Amino acid sequence: MQENENIFFQERYQRIREEFHNLSDLELQTFRLTDDEMIEDIRKLDYITFREVNFEDSDALMLTEQMLSAPFRRQVRLHRLKYSHEETYVQDNNEPTRYYYHNHITDQYTAEQHLRNVYQKERHNHFKISIDFGYIKETVTYTSDGTREVSYSSVYPRTSLSLLNIQALITSKADMERYIQYLSALIIENQERTPDDTHTRFVAIVSMVAVVYRIPHAGRAIPALEKFIKRREVHYIESPYPNNCFFEALSYLSKPDQERRLRPSDRVAEGVKLMIQYYGLQENSAKCNT
Repeated sequence: MQENENIFFQERYQRIREEFHNLSDLELQTFRLTDDEMIEDIRKLDYITFREVNFEDSDALMLTEQMLSAPFRRQVRLHRLKYSHEETYVQDNNEPTRYYYHNHITDQYTAEQHLRNVYQKERHNHFKISIDFGYIKETVTYTSDGTREVSYSSVYPRTSLSLLNIQALITSKADMERYIQYLSALIIENQERTPDDTHTRFVAIVSMVAVVYRIPHAGRAIPALEKFIKRREVHYIESPYPNNCFFEALSYLSKPDQERRLRPSDRVAEGVKLMIQYYGLQENSAKCNT
């Protein structure tokens, strides 16, 4: 299984690096290829299974063993004080975005059922959905005399529908069931990943949010809007790389969409290439900061 897992990730990262023209300074592991990426993540279930972590009275979905039991349990309780109810629904005025919080995730089944409940509430709508988890983070530091200190803190779920999280279009129950498969793969990914800082790790999932954006009912656009859309001279860019937004928009001229829409990864890569060319002409160095 370990060998299959390594092969899978080697193929995955090699393909992404090639798509980005071997630009190592891009944070490829956090990039999301939306539907294609979700399908690829689901494939992990063929290679990897979730490792159960037995910890009595953990009251959380454990990703790994914690170092200190009492401080960990205390942080779990503090995390859940943020919301007074187990499930919370939030809507911003009359906006089409809804936030479905579950503040008591203790196992994978609870997370899956939360998504099914969301679908039951939204089944009469077509909508985009994105999820994020709330974690208990464990941090290890050392004093000047070499004494190890362990502390715990909360990381609350993010509510932004950004490219850092896969957004799935849900139009049927089958769509949601496939997204639940992705949920399983995402939990496994959280267990397998290695943080940049080896002294910090996520030890448990304790809450989650499902962000739902309802797709407005279609209607005939006004003639002026139709003309504007056909001209395609202005493009809205939501990019995790702020210093590359202008060049991503410019890439629609250098590499326009043809028969099918260019994937987000290719669009970013084209933008980075244009940025490097521009700064090269200016005799400056270009670096893509995240």
